[in-house]
Amino acid sequence: MRISLALAAVPALLAPLVVATPAHAACTTAAKTLTGTIAGADNRFVDAFIGFDVLDKTGRHLGSTKGSAAFGCAGQRGYGATIRVNSTLGPTGSTTTGTKSWSLVLPANATHTYIEVYPQAAGYSGGTNETRYGHTMRRKIPVPYGARVNLRLPVVCAQGGKTGWINGWVSKHGVRVAADRVAAWSMAPDNNVPNPILGFNVGYAKSNGYYNIPNLPSGQKYTVQISKSGVMKQFYNIQVNSCKGAYLGASFA
Repeated sequence: MRISLALAAVPALLAPLVVATPAHAACTTAAKTLTGTIAGADNRFVDAFIGFDVLDKTGRHLGSTKGSAAFGCAGQRGYGATIRVNSTLGPTGSTTTGTKSWSLVLPANATHTYIEVYPQAAGYSGGTNETRYGHTMRRKIPVPYGARVNLRLPVVCAQGGKTGWINGWVSKHGVRVAADRVAAWSMAPDNNVPNPILGFNVGYAKSNGYYNIPNLPSGQKYTVQISKSGVMKQFYNIQVNSCKGAYLGASFA
């Protein structure tokens, strides 16, 4: 997803998970450790994919998979490191089994990281599944952090949670058309407490011009990106409320 890149580009959403591997050995062997917790907002164990976009002090994206040839090297494309937790649980999680802890070894030249979390279907390659939980993110976490980094996935409205959505119509030259991409992420400041959960998501767009970005944690404002034919429009301060939709239309010339 790489929300961090869109924030910097003002993270690019859904960037490919490609590692730019140099021909030489890793750029560093020294390391720092980041630890944290992960659970649903309902305190269940969750099946989740965690992506880390790791940067150095100059803002370069670093390879951050310990033992790889790209460890600590600049020029990373996609997440620098990833973690999969509780891969057998599936999208509804569990009240009785699993882990709520994670740990990651990062290169010594890492100064901060953006974190993005996706709820998953069962199986190591189960794929994103929002049956019970939405996505969450953390913004520009200092490395080292000085505390455990807490990640909480929002329970979606259909399961008794308080997520909302952003939807609307897209047109070009006055004719309704399918957007190429629609995405949103929270503008709330980063925090290490369960509320607010910072949300993000990439929505779907239909050929009749309608789009929807679902399952966004409520009580906060969002930045929205809508793209069509190489043109990207960005909108700010779109308020999302519990179990309600926020309308946002976009017109392209």
